[in-house]
Amino acid sequence: MVIVLLALLLLAGLVAYVFNSGRQTARRVAMQNAADAAAAAGSGWVARSLNLVAMNNVAISRHLATVNVLDSAPTATHSANLEQTFLHDAMQQGRSWNTGSGRLDAVAYQNADLLLAELQAEVAMLDPVDQMFQANDVRRMTHYNAPDGRGRLWEAMQSLDELSQTTMENLAVLTQLNTTRGGQVADEEDARCLLLPAVADVPWQRRTFNDFKRPVKQGLLPQDVDDKTTNRGPYDTLFGWRDFQNEYSGGGDRQRISQGTQTGGIGRPFGGGPGDRSTGGGEPRTITRRTYRTFGTQSWALRRMSDFVYARRNNGGPDNLEESRFNTWLRQLAGTKLGYCWDRLSPRMFAIPRWDAAYPAVPANVQSPLPFSETAYFRLDIKSKYARTDGRFMTDDGTWAYSQFNRAQGTRGDSAFTINRPTGWWLPRYTVNINGQRVTQRMTQPTQLSLIEPRATTTQIGPKAWLYEYPYTVLYDYDIDLPPLLDADGNMVPQDAYFVQLVVFGGVNTNPIPAKVFEAAAERNAAARDSDRDAGAVGSAIADSSLTESVQNPYAGFNPSASSAPAPIDLNHTEVKTDEDSRRAYLTFLAVAQRKSSPSMWPSRFGGAERSVAMAQAEVFNNHSWDLWTQAWSSQLDVIEDYDAWVEVLRKDAPTLPTLTDMTDEQIEVLLTRLDAGKALAEPMLGH
Repeated sequence: MVIVLLALLLLAGLVAYVFNSGRQTARRVAMQNAADAAAAAGSGWVARSLNLVAMNNVAISRHLATVNVLDSAPTATHSANLEQTFLHDAMQQGRSWNTGSGRLDAVAYQNADLLLAELQAEVAMLDPVDQMFQANDVRRMTHYNAPDGRGRLWEAMQSLDELSQTTMENLAVLTQLNTTRGGQVADEEDARCLLLPAVADVPWQRRTFNDFKRPVKQGLLPQDVDDKTTNRGPYDTLFGWRDFQNEYSGGGDRQRISQGTQTGGIGRPFGGGPGDRSTGGGEPRTITRRTYRTFGTQSWALRRMSDFVYARRNNGGPDNLEESRFNTWLRQLAGTKLGYCWDRLSPRMFAIPRWDAAYPAVPANVQSPLPFSETAYFRLDIKSKYARTDGRFMTDDGTWAYSQFNRAQGTRGDSAFTINRPTGWWLPRYTVNINGQRVTQRMTQPTQLSLIEPRATTTQIGPKAWLYEYPYTVLYDYDIDLPPLLDADGNMVPQDAYFVQLVVFGGVNTNPIPAKVFEAAAERNAAARDSDRDAGAVGSAIADSSLTESVQNPYAGFNPSASSAPAPIDLNHTEVKTDEDSRRAYLTFLAVAQRKSSPSMWPSRFGGAERSVAMAQAEVFNNHSWDLWTQAWSSQLDVIEDYDAWVEVLRKDAPTLPTLTDMTDEQIEVLLTRLDAGKALAEPMLGH
């Protein structure tokens, strides 16, 4: 019985030992998991906070670009709507001609119908947007001093700025709070976690509004931050906003014989016509270096608009604004507003187009300055193997082609008609001999082109339509079934080809200033120096708000030096560098978790340390760009290094920790004693 009782006692002790060992091992695993989770949570909060600030900096730079682009949209949309409506009506009214060739007439009418459909679709897109802008004052969003107070975009920028400041000011407190919550262990109410250093003191600074200039204009970080290796910024490293440039070597003189096009000196008063494409001669060039240049948020916003405007040209997309000058005007206006912000640009104006189809096709007094600024006409270019008077003209699809490869060629439902808007009168001047004196005069009719182009013929084929045509020679042109023709010596022989151009007059822009952004004094001076322009009419137009409106400044009243002006927050780069010491001091953290470790069974016999401790180290880093513009900050657990230094950090931060964590002074003192006592075993234990 005594032996049995002793055996039972030993068995009970063994059971208690096994049970306590198992519980202790489970708790140790739980505590290490808690320490790992706490380190990940604390360092993760730092990384997320830095990313939030970076995101806000980029968002403000986007808002500034939006201020410029959105504030320009009403004027660009209204002007494009006026012009495209006019062009649609002008083509519709001028769509009457007889070329003498049924096939050419059919092709011309088909393309005219396609152009009308394009213009009608553009007007259908522009008109409701134009009406929306007329009914809603966009200044309420874009202007610093809007009609009803601060503009909405400016309010958003201020809110983002304040959020960034609050995030950095509360980084230490919230990091410790997140560490505590991340390290909580289920059913372990006495478990405690903290993060070292006690204060996540990442050196930062609030810079100035002007630091947004380079990000908005060039996609580069501020001058003193930008670095081609370590601080390339988000526009380059994350967004890939790049324009590539190639440098070449080699390449000798290249013969510009192409198809051997020779027009015999015939001019191209309406543009277009056969041209040379270089083919042979010289050594091919090779790319020796490929570089790129980044672009900023303003260019990005404008490119998104261009993607829409030219969607059909680029990818066969839906109806767009390809025939309009909307994109050109939007860029001019947005660039002006950007100049108002940082370049001290003097006030600019915008000339609104006022087209008139009823204006006579011939100026009333051809020798007087023109009372208008632009002429609109439509042009269809055809090159052919046969002359228009030849019965084979355009009978075979392989013997004729549109003269220039353009977005259309009729393959995507687009017209091959080109819309032209030359400055001034659409016909050139010519010189005649009157009473022994050479006098320069302006042409009044396209048929007068024979005065300077005797080999070309111009025939009126409708009330507002003409054919301009001439023969030319070419060595070869597969587009119109003219392969190379060789003589007995194997040399290419020139062959005849024919160019036919159908031109339809549209009207004139009666605003004496072409539709564009301009500076008033410069425009007056340019008109005074140009005999073709009416300087008096230009001055009157500048004073007429219905013809020229001011390009409004959305930054009026804004003081970029004011403390309330939005400004980016960035690291203090003199302290937070990419070297190991800087990363260790400011971006490396140690999480410590502890709890009571008394045994569950027979505590009087299985006593031990009062509290068990677990530790985990984590690092915050950015592999893309070392700044608070690039939202690519991350955190990861790391091997605990320099244990003695962490003990000293705890000793230094001990007075601060009770206010930041849920640990008492006594618990922190016990923790410090435990860690201090473990210095001798730290290296082999942590390296295990």
